[in-house]
Amino acid sequence: MTASVLAYHGVEARPAEQDPNGIFTPPDVFEEQMAFLARRRNVVTLDELLRGTGRGRPSVAITFDDGFRSVLTEAAPILERFGFRATVFVPTAWIGKSNEWDAGGNAPIMSAEELVEARSRGIDVQSHGDAHVNLAQEGYDEAVRDLTKSSDRLEALLGERPRFVAYPWGASSDATTRAAEAVGFTAGFTINTKGGGAFARARVPVTPLDSGRLFALKTSGRYLELRWSAPVRAGYAVVRPAVRALFDRSRA
Repeated sequence: MTASVLAYHGVEARPAEQDPNGIFTPPDVFEEQMAFLARRRNVVTLDELLRGTGRGRPSVAITFDDGFRSVLTEAAPILERFGFRATVFVPTAWIGKSNEWDAGGNAPIMSAEELVEARSRGIDVQSHGDAHVNLAQEGYDEAVRDLTKSSDRLEALLGERPRFVAYPWGASSDATTRAAEAVGFTAGFTINTKGGGAFARARVPVTPLDSGRLFALKTSGRYLELRWSAPVRAGYAVVRPAVRALFDRSRA
């Protein structure tokens, strides 16, 4: 059994037409999930998880991609009530703007001042690259340039260079991971790939529909092994259209 790194995005209630990719978790669902973690899991920071300091219950680290303002306004108060710390990965070129890389995206991203506040409230601020481009589709030199910009901007804002990077769009490549190491990160995180090694650590994506047994599985330490097993991958390819249709109907 391995520890789990949960990958959230925003925490707010949005109708399906404003969240076609299912990346915004309603606050009441997020609070229920945190309550489950408090009862059944050992919530740790990314640093603690990477050091393997968790014992007993399955260990879980909470992360957020994109730096949405709702992480500060909605998620932070809930995390504080449970005494949980977390990490937010922010694309530095978009600080204080919105997620315009998504078609029609209008969710605000934290400003520099809000990121500083988030860190003061127990949410570590780390890199999600600079321009939010898919670095797995870029060459080594471009990945180095993008990640260096991100590191420089976060150092100017927070007074220290980031240690961790979550690759935009959840994907990585050999060039991406080599670039992350060359820029000075100590760990890199993916979502859409099986992962492997310090610079391609797989995370568990969390959606608004993850509750009950599914959320328990996703936080058990067994999910990634099952998710990337050959039988599950083959079966999911067959049922994926039906799963997507069910997801869309549930949020209509």
